[in-house]
Parts: sequence; structure tokens; C-alpha cells
Amino acid sequence: MSDALNIHDQLKFKSKISFTSESCLNYIRRQNSNEVILTLIIPVEILVKWNKIIKSKKFPVSLVDLLYISQGLPGCCLKPEATDRIERRLKELCSVASKSCVGISGNNRVKKLKQVKKLAIHRHEVEDPNELPRRIASLEEEKAKLQEQVDSLEAKCESLVEEVLEFTQDRRRVTELEQSVENVNDENEALQAYIQTLLERDCCKHCDSTNANKGLTYDSVSKTQKQRKLKELKTNAEKSLWFLETFGLKLDSLSLIALDGEKVNLQYNGSQKSAYQ
Repeated sequence: MSDALNIHDQLKFKSKISFTSESCLNYIRRQNSNEVILTLIIPVEILVKWNKIIKSKKFPVSLVDLLYISQGLPGCCLKPEATDRIERRLKELCSVASKSCVGISGNNRVKKLKQVKKLAIHRHEVEDPNELPRRIASLEEEKAKLQEQVDSLEAKCESLVEEVLEFTQDRRRVTELEQSVENVNDENEALQAYIQTLLERDCCKHCDSTNANKGLTYDSVSKTQKQRKLKELKTNAEKSLWFLETFGLKLDSLSLIALDGEKVNLQYNGSQKSAYQ
């Protein structure tokens, strides 16, 4: 409506809109209308100007808006359902007025512009002043309810925004933790590879490579194979511990525990001699 007020200067005419309480009988009979409370008398000059304004589409206003701006409805308020009918009727009047001025000029045009068109406003189309307080109260109540809904929705929106922020932060933390776990796994793999390299490089580097076990472990073979492995182990152990004699010590026995918990005892001073000389 504020944009419509900008065209106030374009609505200054020599002719003015007037109104009367007398009925526009011909129009009423055509419309089969109820009681007429007001008849607007609109000069053709104004209707032609309105038609140009609407067709130019420079201003987002309707003909009813122009009617209010021109003060054509002093002291009355149209009901919403009446606006459509009056808008249609004003379009008809504007179209007829514009067409009637086509091809004429001079005094004939001046006389034509001074002619008037009538528009009837029915009683049922106008707001009853006595009903306005009740309607205002009803609208205020509806406004209060809508405001409560708005406040509730705003609170929910704020709560949802906080949840979204928390969720985003949690997702960020999860991503960081996942990256940390991945980095730790990479480091573990690198360390395991490094340890394996050290084992392959340094394990038993001072021992004869022929002493290394190249078969199954003691706990995973049969009883007969265990005896064979113990015999081999006894000889290899004596070879590996030869340096004890440089300390003035002599190997007497060797106590071992297998992976499955079995205790193994190798004797070197008994009847069973090792093959090592």
C-alpha cells in the first residue's frame, strides 16, 4: 500500500469522485442486488486515468486501492468478499470509459471526460460498525494465539539449532578420533614392520645359523618327534652355551617350559650325552 501512495500526485484531476445515498436503479436491477447503501459517482476522466495506471503495471495496486486512495469510500470499509466484485465492476467501467474516448478530441473529448459512471455499494458489502469491536477482539485473540505459536516455533528452532551445532561438533570429534585411530594404526604397522626388521637383523646374529629351529615348535609335534627335537635342542643348547666354560662353569641341566605349559628338563651329566664335542 505504501507504493500505492506514491501515485497520489497522478490522481489529481479537475473532476472528483462523489457519492450519493440514492440507488443506481438500472445497475441494481441487472445485478439483482440487495439494498444499496452508497452509490459512487466516478467521472470518466478518472476511469480513463485509472485504466492507464493499471495497464502500465508500474505500480502494484488494484482498482479498489485506487478507489481508497482517491477517497472514493469515505467513512466505510468494504468486506473482503465484496472486494472482488467491486474490482471486476471497476475494470468494466474503466474499459468502457477508455473505449468511449478513442477517436474523439477537442470539445467532444472534454464533454466525454466530464461524464460519469455509477457504482453501487450494497449494505451487506460494508462492514457493520457495531460488529467491528467484536471482530477486532476476535482478531486480537487470534493474533495472540498465533503469537504463542510463533514463540513456540522460535523456541523449537533455537533448540534445533543447538542440537544441530552439538551434532556437528560431535561429528567433528568423531572424525578427529577416527583420524587419530587411523594414524595410530599406521604407526603400529610401521612399528611392527620396524620390530620385525630388527628381529630379522639382530636375532641370533651371534649364534650359528644351523642352531635355528626350522621345523614345528615343541608343543605342536607328537611324542616321538618331541624326543627327537629334545635331542637336537640339547646339542644346540650346549653349542650355544659353550662360553660358560670360559667363566669356569659347566652346564649341568637346562629347565624349560613349553608354550602349552609342559615342563622340560635337559640333563648334561647323566647317561644321555649330547652329540656336541
